Amino acid sequence: MRNSFLALITVACLASCTTLEPAYERPPAPIPSRFPDGAAYKDGGNTNSTPASQIGWRDFLVDPRLQRLVEIALRNNRDLRVAALNVRQVQAQYRIQRSALFPSVAAFRGRIGRARAGKDA
Repeated sequence: MRNSFLALITVACLASCTTLEPAYERPPAPIPSRFPDGAAYKDGGNTNSTPASQIGWRDFLVDPRLQRLVEIALRNNRDLRVAALNVRQVQAQYRIQRSALFPSVAAFRGRIGRARAGKDA
């Protein structure tokens, strides 16, 4: 009886290791197989141009009235100032928390001797 029960448990454990899930087949990507090569894309491979992340907004916006408008908006944008201050606050908090990872030295100035434990000591 014990052997048949143990065999039943073993078979049940081994049977539970199988899956009834069908094999996953990745669907084809919904993108074209090659890059476009029309007339609008002729200068796309120019490696001598400056990356967009390195172009300042003054160089990108050449209209003087638009530059002035952006200057005024940046100067008077309270949300931008609050966001910049929040970033600085989080950076400072990160530095404070990170400093706990480094070893520290503690020095105390005081008398060497017995410390009194209360008024009546």
